[in-house]
Amino acid sequence: KVSFAELSYAYNNSFTQTLRNTDDVDPATGIPVRNSYLSNNYKYSFATNRFGLNYRVIQKKYNYTIGLAAQPGSLNGESVGRNIYTRNHFFNLIPSARFIYNFSRSHSFTLNYDGSNAQPGFAQLQPVRDSSNLQNIIVGNPYLKPSFTNRLSLQYNQFDLTSGNSLFTNVSFNETQNQIVTNRISARNSTAQEINYLNTNGFYNISGYYAYSKPFAERKYTVTINGNANFNNNISFTNSQENIGRNWVLSQGARFRLDLEDIMDADFNATYIYNTTRYSIATTPSTNAKTLILGVNGRTFFFSDWTLGYDLTKTINNGYSSAIKANPTLLSTYVERRFLDKNRAALRIQGFDLFNQNIGISRSVTANAITDSRSNRLGRYYLLSFTYRIQKFAGRKPRMDFS
Repeated sequence: KVSFAELSYAYNNSFTQTLRNTDDVDPATGIPVRNSYLSNNYKYSFATNRFGLNYRVIQKKYNYTIGLAAQPGSLNGESVGRNIYTRNHFFNLIPSARFIYNFSRSHSFTLNYDGSNAQPGFAQLQPVRDSSNLQNIIVGNPYLKPSFTNRLSLQYNQFDLTSGNSLFTNVSFNETQNQIVTNRISARNSTAQEINYLNTNGFYNISGYYAYSKPFAERKYTVTINGNANFNNNISFTNSQENIGRNWVLSQGARFRLDLEDIMDADFNATYIYNTTRYSIATTPSTNAKTLILGVNGRTFFFSDWTLGYDLTKTINNGYSSAIKANPTLLSTYVERRFLDKNRAALRIQGFDLFNQNIGISRSVTANAITDSRSNRLGRYYLLSFTYRIQKFAGRKPRMDFS
């Protein structure tokens, strides 16, 4: 048994300044005149001192670390020329823990816990009305507190070198206190809105992942299944009314790999993704989106020095905005000819995205908004390449004999 204690200290100080000067031209004189209403000069600093004590124990089968950190901090801001000041002080106790148990060299369990804080941004803090965009007027909150996030994760991994079986799993939980959120207030009889910021609790995220692989017939065939589950509990405010957005993203995949030496190797895969969001305010629409991805990629070998490679993917989307809907089919392929001694040279012609449908569809979910995006990526193109491998093996230095 080996044990020891660790003392640590960290100091962090960041300084931010935003400066915006807006001038109006006097129509009578043509001289620019500073518009104090639309101009702004705001600066703030964020400083923390972190004192930590850790105790670590190392055993043959396991090791662990437990610790505690004390972190006082301050946030000071000033709106120059307006005599508006921000003074916030805070104190965090941050426990930490790490435990690892090794059943064997390829079989382990790990537990981690830690915490950290995040400072507000200058746009969130500055106590000045920003009317540079009259459709989205921003008013900062100088009384915002830094947010603090607790993170807990569990990992279990197992790999058998003899059989090739493997299992990887991970579960994590994140919870944030004093999360900084937006409050959107709509103006009457107008499309304009005012945005301000609040601290709130109740924000958390839970996610899990697993992957299991099993080879057969001397590893000629391999079956892999994997899955993800992710849940977000987001909070925002609309017209000062709390709006809770609950978002689930579930995915399940399966893959079959075929390895036949000197004949072919191929990978057949399928993934299904389900994305659903529900909001507590009835006027905010709920959504369901589904995606099915089918694919095959691999290589086939001919006459010992020819190779045909291919990669085919079909994506089927459902539940996204009709304006960006797309179900692309992507096909890329190549033919390669190897020659010269020991096949050191290779000539390859490749075609990418032969159907010219390389379109990406994605969905991002925030506390009070759902955004569907469609992106046009690099389309069809061709590539001709020549490769020559230069090999040089180090020989033994000649022996010198002076006898």
